[in-house]
Amino acid sequence: MRKRTEHHGQYGSSVYQAWSNMIQRCYNPKNPRYPLYGGRGITVCKRWRKSFAAFARDMGPKPSPKHSIDRFPDNNSGYRPSNCRWATATEQRNNTRPRSSRKLIAFEGGLFSFRELSNRTGVNELSLRHRYSTGLRGKALVDGAFKQEVSALWPAPDNAERRRLVKLWRSMDIPGSFIAKLLGITHQRVYQIETGPMEPAKPWAHTKRAEAA
Repeated sequence: MRKRTEHHGQYGSSVYQAWSNMIQRCYNPKNPRYPLYGGRGITVCKRWRKSFAAFARDMGPKPSPKHSIDRFPDNNSGYRPSNCRWATATEQRNNTRPRSSRKLIAFEGGLFSFRELSNRTGVNELSLRHRYSTGLRGKALVDGAFKQEVSALWPAPDNAERRRLVKLWRSMDIPGSFIAKLLGITHQRVYQIETGPMEPAKPWAHTKRAEAA
Protein backbone atom coordinates (compact mmCIF):
# COMPACT_ATOMS: atom_id res chain seq x y z
CA MET A 1 0.00 0.00 0.00
CA ARG A 2 1.39 3.36 -1.01
CA LYS A 3 2.05 5.78 1.86
CA ARG A 4 -0.23 8.78 1.78
CA THR A 5 1.53 12.06 1.12
CA GLU A 6 0.76 14.90 3.54
CA HIS A 7 -0.32 18.13 1.82
CA HIS A 8 0.12 21.33 3.79
CA GLY A 9 1.29 23.97 1.31
CA GLN A 10 4.13 25.18 3.56
CA TYR A 11 7.06 23.29 2.11
CA GLY A 12 10.06 25.62 2.20
CA SER A 13 8.49 28.03 4.69
CA SER A 14 10.41 29.09 7.83
CA VAL A 15 8.06 27.00 10.01
CA TYR A 16 8.65 23.95 7.80
CA GLN A 17 12.39 24.56 7.96
CA ALA A 18 12.25 24.71 11.76
CA TRP A 19 10.38 21.39 11.84
CA SER A 20 12.76 19.74 9.37
CA ASN A 21 15.86 20.94 11.23
CA MET A 22 14.38 19.70 14.51
CA ILE A 23 13.87 16.20 13.06
CA GLN A 24 17.34 16.14 11.51
CA ARG A 25 19.29 17.13 14.63
CA CYS A 26 17.38 14.60 16.73
CA TYR A 27 17.37 11.58 14.40
CA ASN A 28 20.10 11.95 11.77
CA PRO A 29 23.52 10.89 13.16
CA LYS A 30 25.18 12.60 10.18
CA ASN A 31 23.75 15.99 11.17
CA PRO A 32 26.51 18.19 12.69
CA ARG A 33 24.27 19.07 15.65
CA TYR A 34 23.14 15.51 16.37
CA PRO A 35 25.62 15.05 19.29
CA LEU A 36 23.96 18.01 21.09
CA TYR A 37 20.42 16.72 20.52
CA GLY A 38 19.69 13.13 19.49
CA GLY A 39 23.08 12.06 20.80
CA ARG A 40 22.15 13.13 24.31
CA GLY A 41 18.61 11.79 24.26
CA ILE A 42 16.60 14.75 22.97
CA THR A 43 13.60 13.39 21.02
CA VAL A 44 10.54 14.65 19.14
CA CYS A 45 7.09 13.49 20.22
CA LYS A 46 5.41 11.00 17.88
CA ARG A 47 2.68 13.50 16.90
CA TRP A 48 5.23 15.99 15.56
CA ARG A 49 7.69 13.50 14.18
CA LYS A 50 5.02 11.93 11.97
CA SER A 51 3.22 15.13 10.91
CA PHE A 52 4.45 18.59 10.01
CA ALA A 53 0.81 19.74 9.84
CA ALA A 54 0.32 18.81 13.51
CA PHE A 55 3.50 20.69 14.41
CA ALA A 56 2.35 23.78 12.50
CA ARG A 57 -1.11 23.70 14.15
CA ASP A 58 0.33 23.31 17.65
CA MET A 59 3.09 25.94 17.32
CA GLY A 60 1.31 28.45 15.11
CA PRO A 61 3.20 30.94 12.93
CA LYS A 62 6.50 32.47 13.99
CA PRO A 63 5.98 35.87 15.69
CA SER A 64 8.94 37.23 13.70
CA PRO A 65 11.92 36.05 11.61
CA LYS A 66 14.05 36.39 14.78
CA HIS A 67 12.10 33.63 16.55
CA SER A 68 13.03 29.95 16.49
CA ILE A 69 11.84 26.88 18.36
CA ASP A 70 12.88 26.65 22.01
CA ARG A 71 12.41 23.80 24.49
CA PHE A 72 10.80 25.59 27.43
CA PRO A 73 10.42 25.35 30.38
CA ASP A 74 12.68 22.24 30.43
CA ASN A 75 15.69 22.70 28.17
CA ASN A 76 16.86 19.15 28.94
CA SER A 77 13.63 17.54 27.79
CA GLY A 78 12.35 16.77 24.29
CA TYR A 79 10.24 18.54 21.69
CA ARG A 80 6.50 18.32 22.43
CA PRO A 81 3.60 20.80 22.56
CA SER A 82 3.82 21.34 26.33
CA ASN A 83 7.57 22.02 26.23
CA CYS A 84 8.06 24.23 23.17
CA ARG A 85 7.60 27.87 22.19
CA TRP A 86 8.81 30.34 19.60
CA ALA A 87 11.56 32.41 21.26
CA THR A 88 14.18 35.00 20.39
CA ALA A 89 17.90 34.35 20.75
CA THR A 90 17.95 36.33 24.03
CA GLU A 91 15.09 34.30 25.49
CA GLN A 92 16.84 31.10 24.46
CA ARG A 93 20.11 32.18 26.08
CA ASN A 94 18.22 32.68 29.35
CA ASN A 95 16.93 29.12 28.97
CA THR A 96 20.30 27.52 28.15
CA ARG A 97 21.01 26.38 31.70
CA PRO A 98 18.40 24.77 33.98
CA ARG A 99 16.75 27.49 36.06
CA SER A 100 17.70 25.55 39.20
CA SER A 101 21.39 26.27 38.47
CA ARG A 102 20.88 30.05 38.23
CA LYS A 103 20.25 32.63 40.93
CA LEU A 104 16.53 33.38 40.83
CA ILE A 105 15.15 36.64 42.15
CA ALA A 106 11.61 36.95 43.54
CA PHE A 107 9.87 39.95 41.99
CA GLU A 108 6.16 40.77 41.66
CA GLY A 109 5.10 37.19 42.26
CA GLY A 110 7.56 35.62 39.77
CA LEU A 111 11.09 34.21 39.79
CA PHE A 112 13.65 35.73 37.41
CA SER A 113 17.36 35.48 36.66
CA PHE A 114 19.27 38.77 36.82
CA ARG A 115 19.23 38.94 33.02
CA GLU A 116 15.51 38.22 32.82
CA LEU A 117 14.77 40.86 35.46
CA SER A 118 16.97 43.36 33.64
CA ASN A 119 15.08 42.75 30.38
CA ARG A 120 11.75 43.02 32.19
CA THR A 121 12.48 46.25 34.09
CA GLY A 122 15.06 48.01 31.92
CA VAL A 123 17.50 48.26 34.84
CA ASN A 124 21.12 47.42 34.01
CA GLU A 125 22.06 43.86 35.03
CA LEU A 126 25.24 45.04 36.81
CA SER A 127 23.17 47.49 38.84
CA LEU A 128 20.72 44.75 39.83
CA ARG A 129 23.53 42.44 40.93
CA HIS A 130 25.23 45.17 42.95
CA ARG A 131 21.99 46.23 44.65
CA TYR A 132 21.12 42.63 45.44
CA SER A 133 24.56 42.12 47.04
CA THR A 134 23.88 45.08 49.36
CA GLY A 135 20.63 43.52 50.61
CA LEU A 136 18.05 45.33 48.48
CA ARG A 137 15.02 43.24 47.52
CA GLY A 138 11.68 43.65 45.76
CA LYS A 139 10.78 47.11 44.49
CA ALA A 140 13.90 48.69 45.96
CA LEU A 141 15.95 46.47 43.68
CA VAL A 142 14.68 48.16 40.51
CA ASP A 143 14.05 51.73 41.68
CA GLY A 144 16.36 54.50 40.53
CA ALA A 145 18.68 54.84 37.56
CA PHE A 146 21.95 53.03 37.00
CA LYS A 147 23.77 56.28 36.21
CA GLN A 148 22.83 57.67 39.64
CA GLU A 149 24.26 54.61 41.33
CA VAL A 150 27.52 54.75 39.38
CA SER A 151 27.84 58.51 39.94
CA ALA A 152 27.94 57.79 43.68
CA LEU A 153 31.43 56.37 43.08
CA TRP A 154 32.76 59.81 42.19
CA PRO A 155 35.04 61.41 43.06
CA ALA A 156 37.02 58.33 42.03
CA PRO A 157 37.29 55.72 44.81
CA ASP A 158 40.62 55.10 46.51
CA ASN A 159 42.61 51.91 45.91
CA ALA A 160 41.00 50.00 48.79
CA GLU A 161 37.51 50.76 47.49
CA ARG A 162 38.57 49.89 43.92
CA ARG A 163 39.82 46.52 45.13
CA ARG A 164 36.56 45.87 46.96
CA LEU A 165 34.41 46.80 43.95
CA VAL A 166 36.51 44.83 41.46
CA LYS A 167 36.42 41.68 43.58
CA LEU A 168 32.69 42.08 44.24
CA TRP A 169 31.75 42.66 40.61
CA ARG A 170 34.07 39.97 39.23
CA SER A 171 32.54 37.47 41.68
CA MET A 172 29.25 38.23 39.92
CA ASP A 173 30.82 37.50 36.48
CA ILE A 174 30.74 41.16 35.39
CA PRO A 175 33.14 41.65 32.43
CA GLY A 176 36.48 43.15 33.40
CA SER A 177 36.37 45.61 30.49
CA PHE A 178 33.06 47.02 31.77
CA ILE A 179 34.40 47.33 35.33
CA ALA A 180 37.48 49.13 34.03
CA LYS A 181 35.28 51.65 32.23
CA LEU A 182 33.20 52.31 35.34
CA LEU A 183 36.19 52.79 37.63
CA GLY A 184 38.32 54.72 35.16
CA ILE A 185 41.17 52.20 35.20
CA THR A 186 42.70 49.88 32.61
CA HIS A 187 41.54 46.33 31.95
CA GLN A 188 45.03 45.19 32.99
CA ARG A 189 44.63 46.91 36.36
CA VAL A 190 41.33 45.09 36.90
CA TYR A 191 43.15 41.81 36.24
CA GLN A 192 45.94 42.76 38.67
CA ILE A 193 43.45 43.61 41.39
CA GLU A 194 41.55 40.38 40.81
CA THR A 195 44.59 38.09 40.82
CA GLY A 196 46.86 39.65 43.43
CA PRO A 197 48.21 42.72 45.23
CA MET A 198 48.21 45.93 43.27
CA GLU A 199 51.57 47.08 41.93
CA PRO A 200 52.75 50.53 43.02
CA ALA A 201 51.42 53.24 40.75
CA LYS A 202 53.94 54.39 38.14
CA PRO A 203 55.08 58.04 38.45
CA TRP A 204 53.75 60.52 35.92
CA ALA A 205 55.94 61.29 32.90
CA HIS A 206 56.44 64.94 33.90
CA THR A 207 57.65 63.84 37.36
CA LYS A 208 60.26 61.61 35.71
CA ARG A 209 61.46 64.51 33.60
CA ALA A 210 61.71 66.73 36.67
CA GLU A 211 63.77 64.12 38.53
CA ALA A 212 66.08 63.74 35.54
CA ALA A 213 66.68 67.50 35.49
